[in-house]
Amino acid sequence: MVVDLTYLQHATDGDKELIAQLVDLFREQIVEFSTEMNESIAGNEAERLRRVAHKAKGSISALGMTAVRALLQEIEDECTGKASIRDVTEMRKKVDIFVSNCKQAEVELLDYLKVG
Repeated sequence: MVVDLTYLQHATDGDKELIAQLVDLFREQIVEFSTEMNESIAGNEAERLRRVAHKAKGSISALGMTAVRALLQEIEDECTGKASIRDVTEMRKKVDIFVSNCKQAEVELLDYLKVG
């Protein structure tokens, strides 16, 4: 599981309507984040990638996705204070893992909402 559903339930007091709103927002933001991250890598823009990773951490944290948050922190740390991305191939792998985890989280969250 990518999403800590226990954390999410606790953080929202089990409010399914609030969870549904968070899921909708997450789904919108993931498209934006993944697009901007890939554009940052293509343009070798470390500072832009750092900003996107930092912003994405907020959305990820709200859903209890601690492993994904840690990955975003790695991306952010590797880009801090740099004009260009040191290892583009490695960074692309990390962004691909981020996107893959977000897709899995989306499935988990939508399944959770259907069950309740």
